[in-house]
Amino acid sequence: MIEIEIKAKLTELQYLNVKTYLDTNFTYNGSVGETDLYFNGIDRDFAKTDEAFRIRKEVKNDITTVYITYKGSKLSKNIKARQELEVAVADYDTMLKITKALGFKEVATVEKQRHYYKSGDITATLDNVTRLGYFIELEMLALETDDLTKYSDLLFSLLDKLGIEKSAATNTSYLEMLLNIQE
Repeated sequence: MIEIEIKAKLTELQYLNVKTYLDTNFTYNGSVGETDLYFNGIDRDFAKTDEAFRIRKEVKNDITTVYITYKGSKLSKNIKARQELEVAVADYDTMLKITKALGFKEVATVEKQRHYYKSGDITATLDNVTRLGYFIELEMLALETDDLTKYSDLLFSLLDKLGIEKSAATNTSYLEMLLNIQE
C-alpha cells in the first residue's frame, strides 16, 4: 500500500474548530496513546534515505497493541506519499530485543495522543504530540502511484474546507521535528 498524507500544525483554537467539524462530519473511531520508538538502519542512514523503521506501542481502552512499521522513501517531493509496511507483534519487549540484536540503533521516541476519524476512504487524525503541539493528519491509501495527485488534491481540498491554508501543510515527520529541536 502507498500512504498519501497531509499534515498541518494547528493552534489550539484551530484544533478545537477542526475537532468540531470532524465530530459533525466524520465518524469518530476513538482515541489512543501512541509511543513510537524509531531506529536507524544497519547498512544505511534512514535520515539520508528518508526511510523510517519503528516499533509502536498503542494503548486504547487499557489494551496495548504493538506494531512494527517500515516506511519507504517519499515517492514525491510535493506530496508525502510512500510505501508503508506494518504488522502487529505480540510482545514489545521481545521485539525490542530482536531489533537491537540485529544491530538497529535507537534514534528517538515520539509520544502522542491521537483521535481517529473516518469518512469514506479518508482517515483524519487529530494529534497532540509531546513537545510539538497540535496537528491534523489527513490520509488515504492507494494501490498505485497513478492515484497520488488525485488523492492529494482531494486531501488538500478538505484541508481548505477546514480553514487551514495549504502553506501550513508540512512533509516533515514528527521524528524529524523532534530531532530538529534537540539540535
